[in-house]
Amino acid sequence: LYESTLADLQAWLDDGSDRDRAAPEQVRQAQAARAEAIQVTSSKTRELQDELHQTQQAIVQRALSALNAISEALDKLNRKAGGLGAILDSEVLPPATPDQDWRTRVIPRWRRNPGGAMLPYDNVTNTAQEKLFSIHLVLASLLAAPHPRGRILILDELADSLGAEHRREVLDAIATVAKQY
Repeated sequence: LYESTLADLQAWLDDGSDRDRAAPEQVRQAQAARAEAIQVTSSKTRELQDELHQTQQAIVQRALSALNAISEALDKLNRKAGGLGAILDSEVLPPATPDQDWRTRVIPRWRRNPGGAMLPYDNVTNTAQEKLFSIHLVLASLLAAPHPRGRILILDELADSLGAEHRREVLDAIATVAKQY
């Protein structure tokens, strides 16, 4: 019985010996193929990451360019109305990973006294000044638009909380924009 079992075992080992001799070469070939696939995939991933970064930077530049145009128009409107200057303080942040959102921070600022700092729009002031600044901001957005022709601006309750002087300034600013465009 022992010799019969030993003969069966030897036959089984002999049957697999060719496979066993070829196995190290097959493993090496499979490892080489996987290493090449990993290298190609890594290279393509780096290329795609670079392209994504370039695309994101182009979007950031385009957004900042539009915001800068609005900022310049806001400053012109503010100064024309007798103000001391205004800007949009802005930042555009692309997502770090694909599952995150873009983040944009825009803070309208204006100078309220000579030599003073540019204050954020939400600093306490009188309602008429706030409304005038808000309208200038909306008008600045229209002025900075690449194709403003044909757009409609609806100012609901325009005279609400505006005195005669501020109402005149707002209407002058609107008339100027309407004549230009």
